[in-house]
Amino acid sequence: EDATAAVDTPAGSAAAPRAKRRLLVALVVLLALVALLGVIGVVVVNTCYFVGVDDGRLVVYSGLPWSVGPLDLHSVYLRSARPYAYLDEQQRALVDARSVRSKDGALRLAADLGMIP
Repeated sequence: EDATAAVDTPAGSAAAPRAKRRLLVALVVLLALVALLGVIGVVVVNTCYFVGVDDGRLVVYSGLPWSVGPLDLHSVYLRSARPYAYLDEQQRALVDARSVRSKDGALRLAADLGMIP
């Protein structure tokens, strides 16, 4: 019985470091993927713009027009004094769509809406 235990011990002890190594490699790969997704997310968020409304005033936002729980995926890029209420129906539809645009596209829309003199 002791001879069997002696034979099982080296194989068992060799498997434990291998399992730990696999777990460590899996953890490193997972962390690398999370970091890569984070970098991609930052790049995407910083290249997207849209026109929206904040406190009744027109605003150009940088980022995506969504929120994840309490976290907004956008921030104010340009705030205007022009009230949303002054827009006609067609202009309001453009703002309400919150379409993602390039920076130039969003600034062109902002100029068309009278946000930029």
